[in-house]
Amino acid sequence: MSDRSADIPPELLARLAHPTVRLSGAIDENAATAFLHQILPVLELPGSIVVELFSPGGDADIGCRLAQEVRLLREAHGRDMWFLGKTLVASAAVTFMAAFPRDRRWLTRDSTLLIHGRRMTRNVHLEGPLGSCRRVLEEIIADIDNGLRIEDEGFAQLIEGSAISMEEVRRRSYGGWYLTASQAFERGLVGGLV
Repeated sequence: MSDRSADIPPELLARLAHPTVRLSGAIDENAATAFLHQILPVLELPGSIVVELFSPGGDADIGCRLAQEVRLLREAHGRDMWFLGKTLVASAAVTFMAAFPRDRRWLTRDSTLLIHGRRMTRNVHLEGPLGSCRRVLEEIIADIDNGLRIEDEGFAQLIEGSAISMEEVRRRSYGGWYLTASQAFERGLVGGLV
């Protein structure tokens, strides 16, 4: 299987060197703000939008928010959007990447993907009537169940059209699944390598 770098349209190849949006760092509120500030001025300009990203990960909910922005731009505004992951696309950054169509997701050859499930850190102190203690635990379980639902939606979007099943991505992401750019391409998670 070739890496498809020869299949990049010439006009897009030129855009890869000068992306429309460049994001580097954690997926957090600053990343969301940077994305919106960079994308809004170019919405009226013709041509493809190329989003370049290097990220060690970050806030899962902000990754989902950015993914929704991409979905809306593609569906509601009919924009052709491409993703270029550079060096590291981890955690919440993979959630963001998953919003781009598989054939529009590209990685630099040195890239690594890190796929893992949503995480929670919470200390629980139970004190008082048993009914109140139970309610606290039920709220935590509801939060976990909601997180698992969102995780499954993101995984489904990521693996759509790939050679990876939902069972496999759930199992492998449990402890953190690292894939090289070549492995991601071979398994069908990305459209090509540059």
